[in-house]
Amino acid sequence: MPMFQGIPAPMRMIGAGHGIMVLCCLFYLAWWSIAFRPGETVSAVSGRAGCLLLLTVGFAAAGILCNAYGIRGMQLPNDTNDVKWILMVGAVAYLLLLGVTAGLLGRKPTSELLLIVLWAVMETAVVHALYAADFLQAYTIPAVIIIGATILGLVAYLLYYEIDEQSAYYWGMVPLITDAAAMAAIMGYVMHNLADMYG
Repeated sequence: MPMFQGIPAPMRMIGAGHGIMVLCCLFYLAWWSIAFRPGETVSAVSGRAGCLLLLTVGFAAAGILCNAYGIRGMQLPNDTNDVKWILMVGAVAYLLLLGVTAGLLGRKPTSELLLIVLWAVMETAVVHALYAADFLQAYTIPAVIIIGATILGLVAYLLYYEIDEQSAYYWGMVPLITDAAAMAAIMGYVMHNLADMYG
């Protein structure tokens, strides 16, 4: 679109990465709906489910790489090491959440907790880079979106083994839906800012 022709390549890379990650969530959602449907026994790694799982992993890898290259290509201040700090805080947050959920609350540890934290870390790093590179005027709206989606994901994670199978099936979809919606909302907000800058 002509209104976005002046947008730097790193920003376009991040936009593409988010689009790919939204598709990743949709493939993950489709895989979940087949592999964990109550009352049915289906292999999660073969047939249709296996194809969807491969697509999920492939799109996740591509989306993460696009976002990482986009961040790396940003002209950030030379003295900023905040992305490294975000990664370190994310690692500590995961260990703390694992200790609380598994140790104190007795929730069986599964990969979903790691995915919830990794998503929050990725989005926080992206938003920080966009703000530091002056593509965002304020942190507030993206931060609220990230926090809200992460909290919903954690609620779903904690509820999963505490409710009936049918309810757990649908609650298991919540983090995927909220993360996809959150990424779309964040990119929509960023594009609105960019339209004002380059339109």
